[in-house]
Amino acid sequence: MKTRRLFALLLVLSLLFLAACSREPEPEPIPTPTPTATPTPEPTPEPEPEIWTGPRNPLTGEPIEEEISHLRPWAVLLDNLQAATPHSGISQADIIYEMPVEGGVTRMLAVFQDISDVGEIGPVRSARSYFLDAVQGHDALFVHAGGSPQAYADIRGRGIPNIDGVLGSGLEFFRDQIRAGRAGWEHSMMTTDELLFAHVGNHGFRQEHEPGFSAGLVFNLEETPLSGQPVTDFTARFSNWKSTGFLFDAESGRYYVSQYGGPMMDEAAGVHLSVVNVLVLVANFHVLDGEGRLGADMNLGGEGHFISGGYAIPIRWEKHGFTAPFFFTHMNGEPLELSIGNTYVSVIDGFTGELIFN
Repeated sequence: MKTRRLFALLLVLSLLFLAACSREPEPEPIPTPTPTATPTPEPTPEPEPEIWTGPRNPLTGEPIEEEISHLRPWAVLLDNLQAATPHSGISQADIIYEMPVEGGVTRMLAVFQDISDVGEIGPVRSARSYFLDAVQGHDALFVHAGGSPQAYADIRGRGIPNIDGVLGSGLEFFRDQIRAGRAGWEHSMMTTDELLFAHVGNHGFRQEHEPGFSAGLVFNLEETPLSGQPVTDFTARFSNWKSTGFLFDAESGRYYVSQYGGPMMDEAAGVHLSVVNVLVLVANFHVLDGEGRLGADMNLGGEGHFISGGYAIPIRWEKHGFTAPFFFTHMNGEPLELSIGNTYVSVIDGFTGELIFN
């Protein structure tokens, strides 16, 4: 009896042990990871703008190839009667001088430090003596088609290197038949960079500036904004018949040029002429001969205005001799810094001209 009870107890204990062994163990709890903050990346520093230490275009202050910076520029005398417009090549000129001639109209001198790849330039017209002062101030090679008696005398007397479409070989020029039919034969003489380069060697001109030459222009390399009178729209009036307008575009920082009631266009490039700098210089012109041709002594200097970046300031200008460059200063005598870029120079008569801020 005792044996049976003992056996039964052992059986119960065995079954309990087997049940405990077959039960799956409780899984251990998975530790919850402690959240960690995502590191904030260090800001990438803005790269410092590279400062150009190489040669600069002496007419614009822009970077330029070394071999081009030493070359003599080209100065092309352009017709500016309404019938002669639109021009070709003017949008690629570094400096444009506009001055009055007889009859209350104007002509322009387009100066190119690098004339390669400009293409067509014109229409080319005859010279007047005071344009020669700008030509010599830049030590430029002069391109024209004829000239007044005084201009021819000065070209010979001063030894100005020139290529003449009237008394020269004519190989550097061609007649634009469309312009001739539209405006007349005298408004149709054109040239190109290729024609000038092809024949300049025949003239034996010095191609580079002599050591020590300076164009006389100072540029604002730090690009500090000009402060002065706010001016976004103004007119250089040469006479009762001719005015040139300038309208500032704040987005581009350029003044768009207009005349004869519309934009001054570069027909070859298909663009509206715009410039970074405008200089309006006051000079004293006088009637030179019975034909009404004008003369002016640029060596007298004078006053004027510098307009750039939407502002205008009064300035003084000087020129000490035919071969000396124009030199511009603030009214207190400090050198004037031009903005980097191309320039339009309007030379108006102190008696018949006027600068009008619209």
